[in-house]
Amino acid sequence: MKKNPEYDKIKIYGGLTLPLDKNEKQKISFFYHETIHKGDAGRVYRGYDNQYRTFNFGYDISLKDNLHLQSHLGIRSYDRDWQESIYGIIDTLKSNNGVNQVIIPADISIAWQYEKKSLTSIGIDYQRATYTTWSDPLIGYQILGNKSGSIQSGIYFQEEWHPVNKLMIRGGIRYTYTKNLVSLVNSISPDNNTTSWEKLIWSAGGKFSLNEMIAVFANGGSSFAPPGIKSAIGTIPIGDFKVPGHNGQLPNPGLKPEMGTGVDFGTECKLAMHLKVDARLFYTILNKAIIDNIVSQNPSQTQSINATSDSKGGEIEVSQRINNELSWFANVTLIASNIKNDSNLIMNNVAIPFSPNRILNFGINYSAPFGLTLAPTLNYNGGYFDSMSKTERTRFTPGVLVNIYIAQCIAKSNSFRVECTAQLYNITNNNYEMPWQFKNTGFSCMFGLKITFK
Repeated sequence: MKKNPEYDKIKIYGGLTLPLDKNEKQKISFFYHETIHKGDAGRVYRGYDNQYRTFNFGYDISLKDNLHLQSHLGIRSYDRDWQESIYGIIDTLKSNNGVNQVIIPADISIAWQYEKKSLTSIGIDYQRATYTTWSDPLIGYQILGNKSGSIQSGIYFQEEWHPVNKLMIRGGIRYTYTKNLVSLVNSISPDNNTTSWEKLIWSAGGKFSLNEMIAVFANGGSSFAPPGIKSAIGTIPIGDFKVPGHNGQLPNPGLKPEMGTGVDFGTECKLAMHLKVDARLFYTILNKAIIDNIVSQNPSQTQSINATSDSKGGEIEVSQRINNELSWFANVTLIASNIKNDSNLIMNNVAIPFSPNRILNFGINYSAPFGLTLAPTLNYNGGYFDSMSKTERTRFTPGVLVNIYIAQCIAKSNSFRVECTAQLYNITNNNYEMPWQFKNTGFSCMFGLKITFK
């Protein structure tokens, strides 16, 4: 790194909801978001140019007073370009590279409310994704590296039952289907280019109010996650392991699906002076957990592997609305994670990579009568390891980050509101080290204009 990393980021977003009748039983909604992120990694010819776009469309209709249908359709695109260079007294450009990803999600669901509070829901969802990597080693055109696609779909049923006023019992099942199609791996068509999985998962829970101030709850469920295409085929070939200048994800075609079970229980308390205290304990065990593991710092390389893991811990949150202008919150989460790998003692009984052991958040929100909003927040991350290897892993400790959101209303009426906004990130200029040879850029700020129509 020859200088501090620098970047510019622009965000544009907006939403619109339109009722289709006077009683607002039918509504359509639109949302658009775009982020342009350009910068460098602290060296000449290590620039990057990322563009992210999201468009969502929604339709809601009340078929009857107790029967509601909603559907959504979206498209998300992620285009990331970056440079690779040859280090030296004078760096030289080696190649221009990129990743193009498109995701199209859709869903439709219907909900029936009965006995005042009870609710039955059934729905179908679908998602299609494409992923392409390319490189131009200064020859004037792009060479495709990996090209793949994935389809995920499912149908679910959920019941939320209130047999008595103070008790809620819920349960649900979901059938999920996933199919991956790999057209190119390192510019070569693979022999076995299609894999698919299907699984039935469940969830259940309950909540009981002891009185108007205290409620207790408990939940449980199963999970299923097939290997992602990036985890299975990687972004660089296995032969590039520890080859200087070859940064990326190494493939692991032998990855198995991840299956797990989790439970949690806790309490919610509403105390005097608008004070709320929530606390819960949780435990999760994953069989064949898919874990990203850093296998090389320089070059920066990762590889996903399967391992049995468990996580247990607790969290507590305290919040209070002092008056109409001032409120605050604080929460802390403690996590103890462990990986079992009896076949490799160096990777046995270690913490899950990138899983912090302590997280603390504190924030204040102040809204002045003249339209000023101040919302400072503090985040503390106790640190995490980047690898399962006891001999090669590195511990990263982000420490304390302080951000402030500021907004001032400059115009308003019964139909609109205009605010100038400022988001100040990392105001203490905490330049902590991060995995993959990255470093926090320190203090940054973003200014905007927010217009809300009523």
